[in-house]
Amino acid sequence: MSLKQIEELIGRELPEELKTYFSVDYEKNVGFSYSFPIKEPSPFGEAVVDELFVPSAEYLASDEFLESGMLCIGNNIFGNGVFLSIKDDDFGFVYYWDHEHRCFWEDEMFYNMFPNLDENIIRYLESRKKGKLPDKVAGYESFYLAGESITEFLSSLSSIEY
Repeated sequence: MSLKQIEELIGRELPEELKTYFSVDYEKNVGFSYSFPIKEPSPFGEAVVDELFVPSAEYLASDEFLESGMLCIGNNIFGNGVFLSIKDDDFGFVYYWDHEHRCFWEDEMFYNMFPNLDENIIRYLESRKKGKLPDKVAGYESFYLAGESITEFLSSLSSIEY
């Protein structure tokens, strides 16, 4: 599916910076994995993306988030995704989706599964316990801000060597 077809499907133009990335810079980044910081407290620390892509028609037909204003533009081998918001209030923002929905895990689950928790996750759990996490709209609890634009998101990527 072309970016133009996606624009027709969603009824609006995609951010120019996304179109530029896929027309100019995409090929030189294929085959690499990247880590990137999350811009809000999260139950997983840094995030990872293995592939950024233009979604196919088949993918979009089964995408559970498209109708709610989130366009999947990347993923990793763990099943997590990178999403571009196409909603009016945060159009062009980039989010990371945690398919494990760790925001709903009990604290004990974290400590039992991962006895040596990262400091960022401990801070997340402490903030959650105190009720100091950012408010989230129902259905978006597992989405975490990765960038307020494609440019900000792309500039935060760090190559991972395996």
